[in-house]
Amino acid sequence: MSKSFFFNFLILLFFVSCSSNDDTTPSIENNYEEAPTGKLIRIVRVNSTSIPNSPQNSTTIFNYEDGRVISSTTAFTGGTSETLNYFYNSNDQIWKVTSSSSIEEFTFSNGIVVSSELVNNGTTTTSNYIYDSNGNLSNRKYYDSENNLTVDVDYTYDINNNMTYSISQFPSGNSVTYNYEYDQKIDPIFDTFENQKAILIKQLSNSNATNCIYNHSNGTTNTATIEHTYNENNLPISSIRYINGNYSSGHTYTYQD
Repeated sequence: MSKSFFFNFLILLFFVSCSSNDDTTPSIENNYEEAPTGKLIRIVRVNSTSIPNSPQNSTTIFNYEDGRVISSTTAFTGGTSETLNYFYNSNDQIWKVTSSSSIEEFTFSNGIVVSSELVNNGTTTTSNYIYDSNGNLSNRKYYDSENNLTVDVDYTYDINNNMTYSISQFPSGNSVTYNYEYDQKIDPIFDTFENQKAILIKQLSNSNATNCIYNHSNGTTNTATIEHTYNENNLPISSIRYINGNYSSGHTYTYQD
């Protein structure tokens, strides 16, 4: 699950949580020349310095080959970077994602992802997926390396197939819920990866979230709002996030000319 609740708003795949801020970002090679016109090539994230353990500021570059994303590299202001590599099967679907410390593999049946296995720093987590009649992910179960259920998550969608509600239930009896609201504009990650099933089981929306209410069974509640600015293609060029009214982070997006 997310390390902090505002991570649920965007790009669960592409930002690794770190604990400090700095003012220098290492250079990363811009291998996005093959990106199709209008596709996302760069995201710059600037985080609030007043939030404890806030992730480092970062720049993410998406690299393309034959019109599809083959890797994404995120450089952090602390001087480190992380690259995710995407591998495609004969049906042009992502079936494996690797980094320097992790490998995630996806199993397909009838064109959809039915299970996955993530090995991260030697620790194995598996997931099973169930879908509703519209093809949206309705349930995901997480298991540890000994096949013990660790999290059971249910999802609900609106008529536009955007995930509006989720509840995560834990063996301890605790639970966490998220309630989302969206605009009707295009989410850049959904657009970038189009019909990639392995990405859509993490993305779960085709529009941009504007509001999210987080509730924990222990009584903790947080509200996040996001303000977006769009280009002529209805893709965001900037987003500003506020947690309980306080600035949390800002993103800027660059697309291929």
